[in-house]
Amino acid sequence: MPRNKTQNIYLSATYESSRPDSILKQMQIIGIPGKNQNGQYVLSDLMYRFFDDTIARPIFAQSRQIPNLDWEKLKIWLFATDEDDDSVEYQIPELDNRDLKIESNIRESNLNCIYVLDDELSGNEYRRWNKTAKTLFTPLFGKFVAAPELPQLPFNLPFLESLDSRLDPYAKMKRELFFDGLIIQID
Repeated sequence: MPRNKTQNIYLSATYESSRPDSILKQMQIIGIPGKNQNGQYVLSDLMYRFFDDTIARPIFAQSRQIPNLDWEKLKIWLFATDEDDDSVEYQIPELDNRDLKIESNIRESNLNCIYVLDDELSGNEYRRWNKTAKTLFTPLFGKFVAAPELPQLPFNLPFLESLDSRLDPYAKMKRELFFDGLIIQID
């Protein structure tokens, strides 16, 4: 996934829970490609909705199902696991062996792993944190499965061409995903 350092713009977006009773109130997703529009760095509506539908809303919904969850904020970095930290054009946290690595449980997922930064817990606190993180974040792998691309036909069938985007409006984005890992910090 080579990147041209002079043209790429990476932004962050903040998502807030729509439910006032939610303990998990906010998450910030960092490393979203943006664009320069009349001198302003902006995030397209499609890109914002993509991350809302694939990461933010699923996490907010799952968090309400976890009893005694006391996490209020998350920071989530998008990154390509095959790139070294030096080639990433925005700052990502350094990973170490104490961080929790959750590997995809779905072979077809274009999201391969999620790292949850260590909270320096031990004993029962660590076990609870580990279980909660896996319960909260593992369902994300299913959100990054792209439907197979429709075959190219020698004739034009407009209804088939639009079928792909009607079945999954993000199918093309999922197939051409620019990251395959997440790093999550719990605040």
